[in-house]
Amino acid sequence: MHALHMLMAAVALATLVAAAYSETVHRYEQNCETGEGTQIPVSAGDELPLTTFSTLHMGKIKLVRSPRLFARKRVLLFSVAAAYEPGADVQFKDMVRQVYHNYDDLGLDAIVMVMASDPFANNAFTRHHHEAPHPEVWTTVSDANGVFARGAGLVCPHFEEGAKSGLHLFAAVVNNNVIEWITVDHGHQHVNSRPEMVVDYLRSHPRPAL
Repeated sequence: MHALHMLMAAVALATLVAAAYSETVHRYEQNCETGEGTQIPVSAGDELPLTTFSTLHMGKIKLVRSPRLFARKRVLLFSVAAAYEPGADVQFKDMVRQVYHNYDDLGLDAIVMVMASDPFANNAFTRHHHEAPHPEVWTTVSDANGVFARGAGLVCPHFEEGAKSGLHLFAAVVNNNVIEWITVDHGHQHVNSRPEMVVDYLRSHPRPAL
């Protein structure tokens, strides 16, 4: 059974790469003199990059395009490290307790958690913590191939070496596919992207009209 899941995950990842290849815009600028490249992270006022994520639905891989998740909604989008990486469990549980259980009062329509591991690992991670947020409110998606990370300019520095997750830790409020607010942690610990920071922002910035 484990081998079957691994095969299904590999097939899904290959499908996701093919689906997303033509829609990715890599946010980099290159120094003409040195040839060195610097990534440009998305910021408030930017549209989210068009991305095809993968998720697990009723035991099967499902591909979902970013407009379906973010169009005409005010959404909290945040990342955690790959499943079972240090800090992932605390960030996940605290987001559930502090944000998910109060999402409507905080002026949100939905929550999207993005992880750098495959959908099967992500599902096992959430089940391990005995948390099952309602799927109409909470969606966990995979960026295992780094397409979103590159398109958003949020690639972890160690991504190419394979040493760490390929996605910076961040939290963002997205309003109708446009970033309203974003905070990024450039290390491997949640500091600026902690749930307390998200709640503080949402309490001080009520839901604007679409």
